Amino acid sequence: AVPTTYTNRGDGIEKLAKYFDGVNADGVQFASTQPLFMWHGEEGGKVMRLRVGKRVDGETGSLPPAPEPGSELALTVAGGNAVAVIVVKEQNVTPDVAKVYLSRLREMLAE
Repeated sequence: AVPTTYTNRGDGIEKLAKYFDGVNADGVQFASTQPLFMWHGEEGGKVMRLRVGKRVDGETGSLPPAPEPGSELALTVAGGNAVAVIVVKEQNVTPDVAKVYLSRLREMLAE
């Protein structure tokens, strides 16, 4: 998977799209994947992550190439995720708003 920190959604998607479009150490392009995971990181910043899918050239068996230096991207291993979803009506989800919805979601799951 490829995670990055970001300031707004467009910023994060642009960084990830460049990697998938071949701006990486080997110039390899990858097919788009879903879902896009976004969360508030433990140090206060926001994190966005996509799973690295199939190579556009059809080759298999090799590890994904390293991100370009300075791209603010990394490669990481990401396991399966169990996801619980709640509809968030606010357009700007600050850490405080996220905490309110997380609390509601935990209450719903505990029932």
